Amino acid sequence: SKVYLNSLKEWQKRKPDYTFQAKMKYESSHKGKVFVMLIGESQTKQHLGAYGYERPTTPWLSAMQDSDNFILFQNAYACDVMTMHVLAKALTECSQYNDKQFYDSLSLLNIAKKAGYKTFLLSNHELHTALANPMALIAEDADVTILTSDCNNAVNVFDEQLAQAFAEIEDDARNKLFVIHLLGSHFEYRDRYPQEFDLFGSKRDVCTLAAKDPAKLCEYDNSILYTDYVLSKIFQTAKDKYEVDGIVYFSDHGEAVERDKKHLPGMFGFDMVHIPLWMYFSDAYLQNNPDIMQQLYAKKEAFFTNDLIYDTMLGIMGIV
Repeated sequence: SKVYLNSLKEWQKRKPDYTFQAKMKYESSHKGKVFVMLIGESQTKQHLGAYGYERPTTPWLSAMQDSDNFILFQNAYACDVMTMHVLAKALTECSQYNDKQFYDSLSLLNIAKKAGYKTFLLSNHELHTALANPMALIAEDADVTILTSDCNNAVNVFDEQLAQAFAEIEDDARNKLFVIHLLGSHFEYRDRYPQEFDLFGSKRDVCTLAAKDPAKLCEYDNSILYTDYVLSKIFQTAKDKYEVDGIVYFSDHGEAVERDKKHLPGMFGFDMVHIPLWMYFSDAYLQNNPDIMQQLYAKKEAFFTNDLIYDTMLGIMGIV
C-alpha cells in the first residue's frame, strides 16, 4: 500500500540512531554464544506430520520433537499474510502490541551487534529494492549477507543452497547470530523441491484429501517434506560445526492449500496464519539457563504471534 511504502521511505531517511550499548546478560566461560534463526516460507502447520498431519511430511522433526532439547509450540500464528509485513515486525521492535513504527524501530541484527554478536543473514529470496522489501533494509544491519538466489519465483532454485552456504562459512568471531530465510513452500510448489522428493506425486490421481486442486496439494506436501530435509542439514551443521546454543524456527505465514488461495490477503482465512514454531537448545544452554527454559516450556500451549519473535530472541540470547 501507499502508506506502507511511505513508511519504508521514511525508514531510509530516518534510520534509528543506534548509539545505545546493548549487552549480554550472561557470559560463557568456555566458548562464545551461537544462535540460529530459521525463517520458513508459506508453511502451514496443518501439513506437518509433527503436528498430526496424516502424511509423513516431517520425518526429521517428528523424530526430534520428543527430545528434551526441542519445544514444539502448538498455537503460533502469523501477524500478517504477506512476508514483507511479517518480517518488518518479526525482525524489529515494531509489533502490533506497541506504538512503534517500522522507520523508528531497532532491528534484531543491529541490537545483536551492539551486544557483541557478529551477524549473518543468508537468504534464498531476492531482496528486491529497499523500497519494495523491508528485508533489504534490515539486511543493511548484517555484518555478512549471503544471497543464494536473485529471483523469488525461480525454477530449480532449492534451499539446499542455503544449507551449503551455511556449512561453508568460516569465521572465528566469538559470538554469532545467523538469520536464514528459506524459500520453503512459496508457490509454485512444484518448483520448490528436486524430483527425488516427489514422494506424493504418484498419489495425485487417487488423493483422498479434500482439496480444490489435489495435484497442488500433493506438490505442497512434497515441498514441506523437502524443507524438513533441508532443516535437518542446517541443524546438523549448526550442532556439529558451530556448537549452537539455540535454534528458533518459524514460518512467516501459512498457506490456503485446500482452498487453493495461496496467501492472498483478499482471500483471507485462518489457514493462512496457522504456522509452525519450534526451538532447539543445547544441553549446556538447558543447564545454564533454567529460568529461561522454564518460561519457554510453560508457553508451549500459549497463543503466540510471530511479531513477538524479536523480543523472544533477545530474551533467549540474553540481550538487555
